[in-house]
Amino acid sequence: MVVIGLGKGGCNIANLFKVDDNYKVFTYDEGKSVRSQPSSEEYEKRFPKKKELTKIKGETVWFFVCGAGKISGATLRLLEQIKDNKINVVYIVPDVSILPQIAQKRNKVSFNILQQFARSGLLNSIYLVSNQSMMQIVGESPLTSYYDKMNELIFNCIHSMNVYADSESVFGNMHEPKEISRIRTFVFREINKKEKKLFFPLDNPTETCYIYSINESELETNANLISEIKSTLDDNVISSFSIYQSSHEHSYAYGIYYTHYIQSLEGK
Repeated sequence: MVVIGLGKGGCNIANLFKVDDNYKVFTYDEGKSVRSQPSSEEYEKRFPKKKELTKIKGETVWFFVCGAGKISGATLRLLEQIKDNKINVVYIVPDVSILPQIAQKRNKVSFNILQQFARSGLLNSIYLVSNQSMMQIVGESPLTSYYDKMNELIFNCIHSMNVYADSESVFGNMHEPKEISRIRTFVFREINKKEKKLFFPLDNPTETCYIYSINESELETNANLISEIKSTLDDNVISSFSIYQSSHEHSYAYGIYYTHYIQSLEGK
């Protein structure tokens, strides 16, 4: 599996995957592996052909990028070089209230174009993650550690799902979404709590799935576990769940919300 980060935010998340040798990680940031450019338009024009990217064929790729930076203008050029793969884009939506106008425009363009790419099938999927939503999930933290906690939550969510996809479940099976359900976000839920913590306020979800990581004690003693989980599932949409045994002390669930409706930045 391949992980690619573009820009500072994307690289910080991608680098977390280096803890597992099953991931091949590539990072591209301005002034480091990519020559600095004065504008997003110049990044689009001048992003170089990367030999290591053109060699990637038939892989599952996770690509991380934040819409705030100028280097995000290189996104389409980079994606063109890995088009022969199953590409999942994780798009970090910045807090637009603190962005200058030109950065807001840049973010809006990328946000819309990448969703259209996903709907058309050029991408396997796009996962939207909002910095504002993540701030509410992570809670109050010192500024120096806030982004680290946010990035770790994103990493843990994706990595856990990848691990469980290759593991045998205690109950249920991995969800198979509809072909058109390519616009997505992640969700985190604590066991025995109905509160759903979405990484982006996705409008008009059409499907949901949850992967429950349950510790051994809970599996052995809670006779009502399945009925309790069922009571928290979302109404009016297709919902599924699977349960896996965990060695961790605490039980929790990660999930995915799916839709085929283009999302808006209005009010988010």
